[in-house]
Amino acid sequence: KTSTCTGTFSCPQKVLDSAEQILSCPTDTQTTGTFFEQNSSKFSGADGYSEFLYAITENDFLYREGEVKPTHHFIDSMTKEVMMLLIFFSHETGVTSVMTVSADFVGSSSASVKVEIQHYEILEGINLSGYVVVQALVLVNIGFLVLDVFLSSRSLYKDYKRNGEFSVA
Repeated sequence: KTSTCTGTFSCPQKVLDSAEQILSCPTDTQTTGTFFEQNSSKFSGADGYSEFLYAITENDFLYREGEVKPTHHFIDSMTKEVMMLLIFFSHETGVTSVMTVSADFVGSSSASVKVEIQHYEILEGINLSGYVVVQALVLVNIGFLVLDVFLSSRSLYKDYKRNGEFSVA
């Protein structure tokens, strides 16, 4: 697969006229080496480059490896996806929230954005004890269900052997 761009600075008029349209021209090149002097690393099974959001949004330039680099070049026409992880913690409730915002730039002329929020709560003391009791009761219930299935299957098998057919009561 080759680049989806038609040529250097050749964009459809629709993209040129609309500021919210985003052009992505990905190729099959692998994400290896360095970018903004950062080594690539794995994110959910895919290679990518990480940077603190503050570094590229609140600064016009970054000084890396003896060079000044404009931060507006961090997301360019070769960018396939941008993923932001935002982590929040509430000391009063002991809840940690992880918000993932991902923007996919491949396939259309504008980004496809997806937001996911996950909450994690610290269990300790009486809450932890209650959770362990409930989980133990769930395991006991599963044991009873497995025993019931076994006994019902055995009963059906005996009826089949005796009558030559399955009978449902």
